[in-house]
Amino acid sequence: MKPLLGAMLGATTVFFALPTHGQQFPSQPITLVVPFAPGGANDTVARVVARSAESRLGVPIVVENKGGAGGTIGTEQVARARPDGYTILLVSAAHAINPLVYPNLGYDGVKDFTPVIQLTESPYVLVVGRSVPAKSVKELIGLARSAPGRYTYASSGTGSAPHLAGALLGNMSGTELEHVPYKGGAPALIDVVRGDVTMYFSSVPSAAPHLQSGGVRALAVSTSKRVGSMPDIPTVAESGVPGYELTGWYGILAPAKTPPEVIDRLNQAFNAALADDTVKKQLAMEGSTPMGGPSSVMATLIEKDMEKYAKMASLIKTQ
Repeated sequence: MKPLLGAMLGATTVFFALPTHGQQFPSQPITLVVPFAPGGANDTVARVVARSAESRLGVPIVVENKGGAGGTIGTEQVARARPDGYTILLVSAAHAINPLVYPNLGYDGVKDFTPVIQLTESPYVLVVGRSVPAKSVKELIGLARSAPGRYTYASSGTGSAPHLAGALLGNMSGTELEHVPYKGGAPALIDVVRGDVTMYFSSVPSAAPHLQSGGVRALAVSTSKRVGSMPDIPTVAESGVPGYELTGWYGILAPAKTPPEVIDRLNQAFNAALADDTVKKQLAMEGSTPMGGPSSVMATLIEKDMEKYAKMASLIKTQ
């Protein structure tokens, strides 16, 4: 009887071990790391989408801001996290730029992560403070050319998309603009409002309250076409800098080696969140277009942007 009992116990053990991690996932709260300071567009998008996705997953999604070093501190934290799906990362276009800016990163932007989903696509809006007399990009360029090095542009961190946007504007317009990096979009905008820096390529949601209060003035959008929520604001390209274009995006990554079934579960939940009418309206009001799709879309986007920004690396490293 003992051998039979042992066999039965063994079979029972195997039976209870059969459910995979993906089938059990999730069974505890998920941490979504936002590698920038609170109050910026990344923070807004993360919280809007997370609120909807957590209802699909049945567990809370805790948004944790971990700013600093252009988003690399929070990103490295997730790269080193257990690949179980309980620690994930919100990324922006800065993820594709940072390897060009920080040669000694403590992680590999591709090999150390598994793409989950592309969340949104969005424009940046070029804003200036009330004390800046320019009412258009052309006037701004004229002022900057008349006083090389005097006019400054803020960014949410060295290597961030706003950094590249400002560097690209200076390069393509032949003007000397001074870069002033911050630890996030919110503090950058505050200093534009106060007049400490001249301009900033802001996300639409972050700029909206300051535009409404008159704290800043919008001169142009960074995309190749005008934005539906801001139809009266011209593009940089049609404002005197032909060919100018830079589009922002947000997505979610997990640590490398996260089980495929866990990635699929997360992808399904976030896709469902992006399809939610309430989420769509919230994102649209803030200038973001929901994207979604399979995780492979996010992987392709990162690869293409890394190739594109590699050609612009000299702009970032010299400013």
